[in-house]
This record gives sequence, C-alpha cells and structure tokens, in this order.
Amino acid sequence: MTIQEYVRDNSPDLRRVIQSCGNRFHVFDNRKRDRNQVVQLIRKIGDMVARNRGTYYTDAMYEEVQAAAKKQK
Repeated sequence: MTIQEYVRDNSPDLRRVIQSCGNRFHVFDNRKRDRNQVVQLIRKIGDMVARNRGTYYTDAMYEEVQAAAKKQK
C-alpha cells in the first residue's frame, strides 16, 4: 500500500490535515538509512519558501487555516 492509498482510504483525519496544507506532505521510510530522504525534504521546503516569496506561509494560507479551525469548533 502506498502512502497515497493509505491517506485516501484509511485516514480521514490525516486527509484533512494534508488538505489544510495545500495537499502537500512528505514521508520518510524509517526502515532505510537514506540521507537522500532528508535532501528531498530540504529541497521541498526550499521550493515552498520560494513560491511563498521567502516566507514559510502566506497571509492567505494563515487565514485559510484559521477559518478551517473555526469551522471545526
């Protein structure tokens, strides 16, 4: 089973978290000692920051998360 299948079929709570993050996620295979996994994560973070003009999240993203949190209460 892939992580995508797991998220889609088995975990509605995790799916909601991922959706609130713009459907972005990163996983590690803890059974492997592959430093490339870390390199991929750092690259993904760098790409995300570049798309957000040097910030980790945009004001619009913050407001969207706040609105979603209010709906859940």
